[in-house]
Amino acid sequence: MTVADSKALGEAIDKIAEKHGGLDVLVNNAGITKDGLFLRMDDADFDVVIATNLKSAFVATRAAARYIMRSKSGRIIKTSAPFPVLQERRAGQLLGQQGWIAWPDQVGGQGTGGAKA
Repeated sequence: MTVADSKALGEAIDKIAEKHGGLDVLVNNAGITKDGLFLRMDDADFDVVIATNLKSAFVATRAAARYIMRSKSGRIIKTSAPFPVLQERRAGQLLGQQGWIAWPDQVGGQGTGGAKA
């Protein structure tokens, strides 16, 4: 399974939660590098970077939040590498990272047990 496959990722989280009687923690840590110079990056590479680095976090958080909110406990933790923000010319990572930086502020107050950066 690849985390870029939204349907498979959501189903995997559901299976894990059902098997273990719930879900206590989700750690979002997926990330890939496929780009270089902005002008040389094609749409397919950009799409796969964003699907893996940003959309998968959304899908996983949405799936996990159902169980965490139901149990009124648990945590959603996000991690990321600092290099995309520090290096120039990494268009896909930079855009994905910027969306990722704002993620805990958006999710934390929505009954998810608190998203932690």
